[in-house]
Parts: sequence; structure tokens; C-alpha cells
Amino acid sequence: MRCLVVALLMAGLLPGTVAAQSKPLDPGLATPYRLRVVLHAPAHPIITAAFRQRLAHELESLLGTELGRMGELEWIDLATIPPAQWQPLWKQFVQTGFATLEGVHPPAGEKTHFVELSYLDGQYQLAARQLDGSTGLASPLVRRFRTPDRAIVPRLMATLIRRDFGIISTIERISDDKPELVRLTIRGGNLAPNLDRLVKPGEVFTVVQMRLPPRNRFAAPTATTSATATPAPPAMTGVRMPEVFVIVQDAPVDGVCRGKLVWRYESNPMPKGSSIAGYLGMKLGTVEAPLRLRLVNPNGTGIDPGIIRVKVNETTFQDSGSGRDETLLNGNIFVSKRPFPHVVFTRILVGKDVRAQMLIPLLEDEPLQIPFRLDPNAEQVIRQQRQQDAFLSRITDNRNVQIRCFQDLIQLERNGKNALALSRAEATYSLLAGEVKLLTDELEKLKPNLPNAESWFQLCQAQIDTISQKQEELSKHIGELKTVIARENDPAIQAEIKALEAKIREAELLVRQGEIEKAIDIYDDLLAKKDDAKIRARRDALKQTTAVVDAAHGKARDFLLQEWPKLENAAAVKAAMPEFKSAVAECKRVKDQTTLIRAELSMSPIVDKLNEEVQPLLDAADEDSKTQLEAIRSTLKELSEAWQELSQWLRDQGESRSGAASPAKE
Repeated sequence: MRCLVVALLMAGLLPGTVAAQSKPLDPGLATPYRLRVVLHAPAHPIITAAFRQRLAHELESLLGTELGRMGELEWIDLATIPPAQWQPLWKQFVQTGFATLEGVHPPAGEKTHFVELSYLDGQYQLAARQLDGSTGLASPLVRRFRTPDRAIVPRLMATLIRRDFGIISTIERISDDKPELVRLTIRGGNLAPNLDRLVKPGEVFTVVQMRLPPRNRFAAPTATTSATATPAPPAMTGVRMPEVFVIVQDAPVDGVCRGKLVWRYESNPMPKGSSIAGYLGMKLGTVEAPLRLRLVNPNGTGIDPGIIRVKVNETTFQDSGSGRDETLLNGNIFVSKRPFPHVVFTRILVGKDVRAQMLIPLLEDEPLQIPFRLDPNAEQVIRQQRQQDAFLSRITDNRNVQIRCFQDLIQLERNGKNALALSRAEATYSLLAGEVKLLTDELEKLKPNLPNAESWFQLCQAQIDTISQKQEELSKHIGELKTVIARENDPAIQAEIKALEAKIREAELLVRQGEIEKAIDIYDDLLAKKDDAKIRARRDALKQTTAVVDAAHGKARDFLLQEWPKLENAAAVKAAMPEFKSAVAECKRVKDQTTLIRAELSMSPIVDKLNEEVQPLLDAADEDSKTQLEAIRSTLKELSEAWQELSQWLRDQGESRSGAASPAKE
């Protein structure tokens, strides 16, 4: 098929070598895009193969005429492909419908627009929803049309796809002085002669945070693809920022336009961090229409609208003092007095008290049902909880970066790649040095907003202190690596000495990770080749730290090293917490720092697993999900407090945790 203007702006997100900050996302101004339309049409005599072929040809013509040359359209008719050759996502879609697209999917490169076509009661039924390949997120809702007129089905299908085309942009702040002003750089923007028809002032982009896993924050630069190829998808995850949007302020010029950032919850809706590659915007298929709003309890039951007032505005949550902001009550639905373009700043009042502020994008000219809590403190509680969850998640991310760095250094130095190991270590140190300062400053700024969260502040500070302590250890190792590399360049240094020192450094890195037995094995191998008093003393000191004192200590150690790290969910963690605390206490009794170091290192991955359980429940409205969310958060709190206590105990032990000094240091 010939090229179509698929102005879908996926960023070519290839992470570069890390310095103090991650390399910005590539907007791909001259990069075309591939749109894949997947048609699922259950067998029916009316929906023939010839009719489906006509749909493909007319859709190509309709989109091509309107959009130009920004990409390629790929038509997938599942009826023409054997099920054994279907991709996993296609199979799931046929089995479970559009619910398959909920949640977060790995970025896949292209956009996929799923379309269902059926014939029922004399009418063609169309339904469509898109999965965006750059963010891994689906368009907000399923669009539906029906018609008895066979001739207009292709045009209706094109309308469905066009409405949720989901143009993608990178989002960058223009000035720190005006954090609400941002720059939108449209993917493929240099390829569209009519971009001002695709992106108009007043239209709305939802904001997506692109997060990198720990290892990919330090990936080596990758060769980019050709200008006509779809960019290789990065190993990252898109997280939709709740009720954070960008309103376009002017028409694009050379693929770039200004936008205004608006948000409901976050004090800083676009935070920076080592895990954050940047921010993408996905244009929403909004309309100009009156707001029709029905408020319900979180469990779906109705709220007496007689005690509530709803006020609306185009640009601000501030009261304009005009009666135009008031809504009219039609039955149990609040209706605005005038149509609004694209997004509505909405305030919900009980008496004169503002109980909630909401940003509502107008995705269709239909009544909208939104959960609302009458509790006067509900909005503040939600705001504070989101701030705390997001901030603690960033701290955990940075801790994971350190853990991954030490693991990578062991492998690199074992393979003799000391120069690469030094580069990796310096990149991590540089990145986290800025992160520690940023987190410390932001934690201080949060205190006025969270007056009743003293234990949470102590937990965060303890984790930041742990990151700082590990930074000191990393700094020492960087110095050792520099010395080793300098000596490696001296021809007088014998290969045997290099190998010896490499093994000692490997052993000491294992000690820092709590892998004492593996470090002892390395020292045993060295002593078998050549006896050395310093190496023997170090080996013997390490052996003393691994001795099992008694049966109770052995049982506690086995649990912490073998069973605890394998826990996969909140329920398992909750059930194991009493035994975990008992095992930690037992190891403290015999001063088994080695086991406790490894237990402390296992906490971060377990917290990550629980946070993954929390994510899909954050915006759920049903009571079961709310109850499950509270249970997981309660377990997270108990786990985090135990982690804080363990980290503090280990820090109090100071240098004694490593036993005798390393032979390489003497």
C-alpha cells in the first residue's frame, strides 16, 4: 500500500550514554509512522470478503487524501489469516474484546487500531479503539457507530480512526520561571504540509511519563534507523499522568508549537529522575460540547445532586464571578449553560466549600459519569497519597540503579573490561549525585504539604541516606579502578598481578552485595595458587561472618536468603512479615551482618512488585479494588518500615559490616 499521512508521533526513544541527565527523547520530526488497522469481523453473509476488500481500498483513499505522506497504512483482516499465525495481542483481542487494551503494554513501534465490524438487527455495527505503540497506552474509550447504510461504512470507519488518531509529541518545559509553558515537538511534523489542520489551538494532549528500567538508563548509543523506517522501540514503559494535560496554544510551525500544562493533583506534574526518560503527549479526540456530568459514589451508587453545585470554566479553576460558570441540574445530571472546547475546568462544591477540582476532557457529546467522595478531606488525601507514592517510587528506582550498577561492575571486571566498568561506574555516580541532591531538596519542599506524614518523611530520608552511603562506596571503587587502569597501562605490570587484583576487586564487590560465600570461594582459589598472608587474613575474616551460630540462626538465615526473596505479591509478603521480623531479630542477635545485607538488598525488588500491584488499582472505582488497594498499601507501609529499620541498623554498624580490610586496600 502507498504511503498515508499517519501523523502519529511516536518518539524514537533510544537512550544514550548517561551523563548527569538522560539524553532527551528524540521527537522524530522527519520520521514517518506506520498505522496498523486490525479488522475483526465475525462471519456473516452480509459481510463478504469483497466488502472487506472494498473497506481496505476506501479507507486507504480517505486517509491518504486527508493526511498526506507521513506514514504507511497496513491493513490486517483477521478473516484472511489463519489463527495459528495471529500475533498474541490479536488472539487476546478476539477472545476478550477491547478490554485487552486496558493497562500498560510494552512499546511496539507502530500504532494498532482495532476495529470490530458486525451486522445486527439490520444495522452495521462499528467499534474501534487504538493502542499507541510509542507509549504502550490505549486511547481513552471505545468509539461506536451504527448505520443501516452499507455505502457509508468505510467513511464511518475512517472517522473512528481519525478521531483517535493520537498524534504524538515530545513535551519539554520552556522555562523554569513559568513551569506551565511547554514546547510540543510533533513526530513527523516536518512531513505534513497541513499539520495546522491536525493540531489546532485549544486541542488537548494527555501527558505520558516514559520510564526506563535500571539497565537501559546506561545503554550504549544504538545506531538509528533510516528516515523512512519505524524507530526501534525502546525498553521503557509509558505511565499516563493522572489528569495532567497540555492545551495547545498556537498552530505548529516547522512541527513545533507551544502548549499550556494544566493539572489536577501533582505539585510537580513533570518531575525529573534517573528512571524518567522524558515525557510524551498523545493528542485526545476531544470535541466542542456542553458538559453533562453525573456524580456517583465510588461504588457506583447515586449521590443526591440537591446538596451539590458544579461550576465550570474554559481556562481556570478560579471563580470568574459570573453566573456563566454555574451548571443547570437536569434530573441527576449537571449540564453546563454553554458548550466548551475540548476540556473543562470543573469544581464541585458542597455549600460554599470546594470539595474537588477536576480536569475533564470532552471526548464525546454524551453524559459522563464520574466517581466523587462527599468526604471533605477526600481530595486532599488523594493528592497527598499520589505525591507520596510517586516520590517514594523515585527513591526506589535510584536504589535499583545502584544495585544494578554493582552487579554490572562485577561482570565487566570479571571479563577484564575495566575501562568500560569505570565509564559505567562514573555514569552512575554522576547521575545519582544529582538525584540525591534533587530528592533531598524536593523532600524538604514537600514538608509543608504533608503535615501529618512524619514517619513517611523518616522512611524517605533513611532511603536517601542509604543511597548516599552507597555513593561513597561507589566513589571508593571508582578510585580503585582508576589506579588499576593506570597500572594496566604500565608495561612493567605483570599479567599475574593484574589478574590477582581483578579477582580481589571482584570478591570485594561481592562482599558489598552480601555474596560472602562467593567472595570466599574466590579467595580460596587465589590461595590455592599462591599463599599470601593478607589474602588469607581477609578470607578468614569473611568466614567468621558466615558461621552459623546455632539452629535458630541457621533457620533465620535460610528464610532470609532462600524464601523471602522469592515472594511475588502483597498477600505473600503480608503472610511472611512475622517470620521476616523474627528472622531479622535473630540475625541481629548474633550480629550476622552478611545475611542482613542480602536481606536489605532484596527489599527493593519486593517493593517494586507491590508497586506494580498498586498501579492498575489507582483509578479503579469499585469497592473491591479500593479494599485491595488499601490492603496492599498497608502491607507496603509495614514493609517500608521494616526496610527503614533494617537499613538504619546496617548503617549504624558502619565499616564493621565488611569484616577486615580488603587486601587490595592494604
